[in-house]
Amino acid sequence: MQPFFSIPFNGDLGLLRNALSTGKVREVYLQGPSAADLSTLYARRMRQTRKVFHRVIDACRERRVKTNLLCNAASLFFFDFGKAVRFLKEEEGIDAITVSDPYAAKRFRAELPDHEIHASIVMGLDSAAKVETACGLGISEVNLSLRCNRDLKVLREVRALKKKRPGLRTRLIANHPCPADCVFMPWHWLLDTFKEVFPDSPSFREGAPYRYEVCMRPYATAEELLHVPFIRPEDCAFYVREGYADIIKLVFRDMPSDRLGDIYDAYFSGRCRGDLWRIVDVSLHDGKKAPVCRNSRFPKGFLSTVLACDKDCPSCGNCGRLAKRVMG
Repeated sequence: MQPFFSIPFNGDLGLLRNALSTGKVREVYLQGPSAADLSTLYARRMRQTRKVFHRVIDACRERRVKTNLLCNAASLFFFDFGKAVRFLKEEEGIDAITVSDPYAAKRFRAELPDHEIHASIVMGLDSAAKVETACGLGISEVNLSLRCNRDLKVLREVRALKKKRPGLRTRLIANHPCPADCVFMPWHWLLDTFKEVFPDSPSFREGAPYRYEVCMRPYATAEELLHVPFIRPEDCAFYVREGYADIIKLVFRDMPSDRLGDIYDAYFSGRCRGDLWRIVDVSLHDGKKAPVCRNSRFPKGFLSTVLACDKDCPSCGNCGRLAKRVMG
């Protein structure tokens, strides 16, 4: 079963139209225009006008591709929720809303009964129990936590839950560069919201403890890079065929068009022909470039190995051996 993808709009209409023409895209996600942007802060410089926003909606309609509006700031406590609802009621062509804040999800469900409500990865849904709780808020589709990419037990439990709830759909993010169990990740997203509301706070100044844009857990070695829960283009079909994901999501919406184009080419074709880190944007300490990762050198059993991994790194050594093979 071939996978289909949810892709970001990075401001390049030409790139978007080319991607839509492949027939591989089921959804385009994007932030709202400046007056109605409730997305995470990291790509705010990509803010678009209503004119561009409507062009994206029209391009998706022509191809019968769904559109998904990001309202995925970690908390919408500080935002004008009523303004967002009015915008969504006025704008035709928005099929779904992605939300991180569970309180907001419940409100959106009540105010917008005709829209799909999706759970963002920021919500941290890493178990079947959490997914079921999200369903109770009116959420119909969830972005599972990154750690689920390599946790066969959780994937099977969520698949079983989908049989109990036929309307539930799941997605996995294939090329996110963050570690699976980063303790800083929830706070990184929360600080993103704080910086939107308190941009001049001394806590965000140079040398302050909350320089949130600096990753607090950079990778020290090539071996650690293999702990990133990426899904190789060659392996996406497995997750869909086994019912672990209904759609594969690609990131990021602030990615330059040449890089994003390479990501699309690799995942749409199901094959990465060169450096894996070209499509999974990792780096080492102090921003040092990661060593070339020759995707063709991964062994056939790589996916089954990482899905069954018990994460007992000190007694294993498999990633060290694999790093020498693919990055040596």
